[in-house]
Amino acid sequence: MSSSYVRTQVKDYLTANWVGTNTFVDVSDFKTMKDLPVPPENVLMVEFISQTESNISLGGGDCYREIGIINGHILVPTGYSSTDALSVCEQFRDLFRGKRINNMTIQAVNPPSNLNGVAISFEGIYSGWAIQLDYICDFFY
Repeated sequence: MSSSYVRTQVKDYLTANWVGTNTFVDVSDFKTMKDLPVPPENVLMVEFISQTESNISLGGGDCYREIGIINGHILVPTGYSSTDALSVCEQFRDLFRGKRINNMTIQAVNPPSNLNGVAISFEGIYSGWAIQLDYICDFFY
């Protein structure tokens, strides 16, 4: 789980800018398959993972840096071409590549993967692709 600040910034940014799917869901808020559209359509699920937060000010002081990961999980109905899924994945990558969102910086936007254990999938209904974003966020006190 990342800080509340990072989660809010990313969700607000997606609300204002994301057009790749009709639906996006915070993985932490996801409860059941009933939360997904019927009939199946492309969905973005966002997962927040923090790694660490530490003081980065010289000699101690007032700046703390959170380092973490944002996973974008693109779910597509099974039976469709990977070309369509990769197109949505690239829209997600393009949206975040090189971006600074207030005091948060996206440092890396990794290529999509559909490997088991990396991407969320629901057998028989959705195939999943995952894109990992690495970020830093500085907090000044």
